[in-house]
Amino acid sequence: MFRRFFTTQFDISTIVKQSREVSGSVVDPNQFTQESLQRSGPPLRVVTLRAVSIGLSLSILSCIWISYSSYIVKSASLPVAHFPVAALLPFIVVLTATWLIKYLSHKTLLNPAELLLVFFMVLTGSAIPGWAFTTYWVALVGTPLYFATPQNRWEAVFFDYLPDWLVASNQGGSMQWFFEGLPPGFLIPWSAWLPPFVWWSSFFLALFVVGACLMIILRKQWVEYEKLTFPLAQVPVLLTRESETGDILPDVVRNKMFLAGFSLVMFILLWNALSYFGWLSPIQIGQPYSTPVTIAKGFPPIHIRLNWLVFGFAYFANVDVLFSIWIFRIISILQEGTLAQFGYNLSAPIAGISSITAAQHIGGFFFFVLWGFWMARRHLYAVVKKAFGSRKDIDDSQELLSYRIALIGILVGSFYIICWLYKAGMSVWVAILLLTCVLLLYLGITRIVAETGVVLLDMPLNAHDFTVSIVGSSNMDPATLTAMGMANAFARNWRTLGMNAMAHVAKVGEEILGEKRKIFAVVILSLSVSIIASVGSTIYMGYSTTGAGNFGDWGFNAGNRLFYDNIVKWISTPTELGLIDLGFLGFGAFIMWGLIQLRYQFVGWPLHPVGFAIASAYATDMAMFSVFMAWFIKSIMFRIGGVSLYKKTQPFFIGILFAFSIGVGISFLIDVIWFPRQGHLIDSW
Repeated sequence: MFRRFFTTQFDISTIVKQSREVSGSVVDPNQFTQESLQRSGPPLRVVTLRAVSIGLSLSILSCIWISYSSYIVKSASLPVAHFPVAALLPFIVVLTATWLIKYLSHKTLLNPAELLLVFFMVLTGSAIPGWAFTTYWVALVGTPLYFATPQNRWEAVFFDYLPDWLVASNQGGSMQWFFEGLPPGFLIPWSAWLPPFVWWSSFFLALFVVGACLMIILRKQWVEYEKLTFPLAQVPVLLTRESETGDILPDVVRNKMFLAGFSLVMFILLWNALSYFGWLSPIQIGQPYSTPVTIAKGFPPIHIRLNWLVFGFAYFANVDVLFSIWIFRIISILQEGTLAQFGYNLSAPIAGISSITAAQHIGGFFFFVLWGFWMARRHLYAVVKKAFGSRKDIDDSQELLSYRIALIGILVGSFYIICWLYKAGMSVWVAILLLTCVLLLYLGITRIVAETGVVLLDMPLNAHDFTVSIVGSSNMDPATLTAMGMANAFARNWRTLGMNAMAHVAKVGEEILGEKRKIFAVVILSLSVSIIASVGSTIYMGYSTTGAGNFGDWGFNAGNRLFYDNIVKWISTPTELGLIDLGFLGFGAFIMWGLIQLRYQFVGWPLHPVGFAIASAYATDMAMFSVFMAWFIKSIMFRIGGVSLYKKTQPFFIGILFAFSIGVGISFLIDVIWFPRQGHLIDSW
């Protein structure tokens, strides 16, 4: 019956074929060109003083906004998405200013290519503040010398192996003041933070360079050979494209469907903003409102929750991707519930993974990433041959860096990272394994976002936990385990330290932007400035308020101590993979292999392997209903009117994203004025 329903009502295989034909976009995403951005004239200038200045200014302001919203106002959780409102709203402000100036004075503030450069600078910078990176780093650096007690045994177990250049000194109560607030008349002890900031910043920049160079090398494979759709990139491109009729506003914004989507969401958000004051009952649609539905006792709940950001972007992804995400999540829920009936402890973490059911999806995830390298083997071989000068027929002039420089960047950056980790106390071979796990996680997340457009995505494991489980904590010395605990600062996968942003820069830059080599330098500059602004504003807010311990943030209240408690656990209690762990990991890899084979063997096969890889992710659980709704509506559009109707409805969803970003900004301002420290979380997981 289930199969009959989908084949008769939605004709999945036919819809999948139609979806692949248009690659989920208004136009073929691989056909974005300079001509599509401008109606006529010479190629657009890209790296200009005005564009770089605006991009850097917005990157700084975005970092401060995220920190202030998260720690002080307790408003929107801005940095968790791979295409966050913290990047989209500043971009909308600049867009609006450009349109307004052009209307009033017939002058151009920024041309379409400059607008895209500004956007990607802000997007890259947004991968730093809050939970994306800064929260974990600042908490990690500031915690050990202040929170150490005889009860937690930190000093006795690992302080001898804790490098003083990696943590902030508590001399004179520096860290106590950070967590509790600075006494009146005292100055912020910036000098306590400077040494670890310098050393850690060098590490992060090296890791970013390695990731960015990987994206440059893989761009042609992903964009030209595999034709990944990059749904997230389509929105800024469509918003910056000049009107075919010469109008000031882009065609997509002048579309009636855009106005309909914008008006609907803006009405709901403004109505709910008024409900903050108790004047109205809220319309319970959006992130704060969730209705859990349980299939049966012992089964995880299905969260009926509409996330506007996920919903808006998901419409640009292919139908088979959307279908696979929600159907595999349902299958995972059924599996978890069934195993629970037989008494399996599903909540017990294994191999650094949240549960045994999540382990099979992680096995599938790693197989998916490694299979991607296998698919790219000819391209990678050609890249190496080009880098060493023996392939003159390969053109890398359209890349952000030449293949030779990109390979050198990977090798030099990786060498520095390994040396840095070795100096921090980690053995060389463990450092190599950790870096490999980190890059595989980053790369997998980036690949999935590029292919699916899922704006919220994380995996139920961290690279350092997984590395400890693979090797076994009993096979590592205390110095290595201490350094592994410090890896909490970068071994998480939510925002991939800018790798996802660089993948989209490389994709759009190849098709649209000129001055390729300058673009890479500007993005590096934006990231560096964002690190300074984000870390600096976080430290300042800790001292200038009642202290970081009162931020109400898990990273400063509990997570920071858990990071170091794990070191004690690893040293005191052996941790390693068991047979059941290996079994679930291997089983997941086998399923992924089967799904990949079915996809290549049968045209119109409705299940995309990526759905299985992310089925156990927390973000997938929270976003499943939004993805389902996008799939449902898109399938109906294809069923009723085919590709033509689907294209006509796309501006509606861009209007949703436009309105949601502005609504988050309005809600933040209301929280600042009337509800400080009691903000409303309308943008979150």
